[in-house]
Amino acid sequence: QPTDTISALKKITTEAETLKEMAQELLDISLIESGRFAIKLDPTTASALIIPAIERLQPQADQKSLRFSVTECTDVPVWADADQLERVLGNIFHNAIKFTPQDGSVIIRAIAEDEYVRIETQDSGPGIHPDDLLRIFERFFRADRTRKGAGTGLGLAIANHVVQAHGGVIWAENAPDTGASISFTLLRADR
Repeated sequence: QPTDTISALKKITTEAETLKEMAQELLDISLIESGRFAIKLDPTTASALIIPAIERLQPQADQKSLRFSVTECTDVPVWADADQLERVLGNIFHNAIKFTPQDGSVIIRAIAEDEYVRIETQDSGPGIHPDDLLRIFERFFRADRTRKGAGTGLGLAIANHVVQAHGGVIWAENAPDTGASISFTLLRADR
């Protein structure tokens, strides 16, 4: 049946993409831990980082009818390696999609502060267990150990290293009402 063949090919493509991402994460953590991870900082805007990451993950969000909203986005420039930060945002957005129920939302803000721009992603999922809040940036840590799906537990560990290499910090907290919030800072390029 042609529809069975198309369905099988889609599944193979998805699985191949997952394996590629896992291999890249293992390579990245190896480079980071060996001190051979390099970034190249250029001035850019938060929207130039956020929009491509959203576009890349939009098909996954569409499968769950999730809505991405950029509710605030400063035009203050930041120092960034765009490729590396698109991966950071990709990891954060991927987790937001994974843990947010059907028809939920993911809200992104980029807010100028004293010497930084803070980029915040808040989902409408169940939040992060308090015991896991400080551990989610550890290598190989998976907050939801009951999930059967693929994943190395390296995405947020890599994000942590990349943000630190940019002179910023990354942290997670639970929103007062519902959902988890992951924020990180980037140095302003106008100072």
